[in-house]
Amino acid sequence: MPRRGRGPRRTDPAVLVIEGGRGPVGSRHRQQLNSEFLAVLLRDLRQGGPKAIERVRRTEPAAYLKILALLIPREHKVEHRNLVASMTDEELDAAIEAIQKMLATQTENAPR
Repeated sequence: MPRRGRGPRRTDPAVLVIEGGRGPVGSRHRQQLNSEFLAVLLRDLRQGGPKAIERVRRTEPAAYLKILALLIPREHKVEHRNLVASMTDEELDAAIEAIQKMLATQTENAPR
């Protein structure tokens, strides 16, 4: 009777190759696979990458632009916080005093 919804059997040769003959693929195995793949990719990029990139840019500009777009983060979250509003009166006084000291030091050390 076929198994349902549980994925391939652990004895499946493809699963054993992916898992290296060990237990289920966990994050440690995935991280190792990712790092090894990226190392090979980096080595290949260093050997023939610049020429390949130039060839793709010249012969397939749409693919080149798509790759560039994929490298840019989709959204960049910028969070604005008003730190001064959250400071106590004592913290504000200490900050003002520190700024005044810095300005005085800069004025004293400025070339004349």
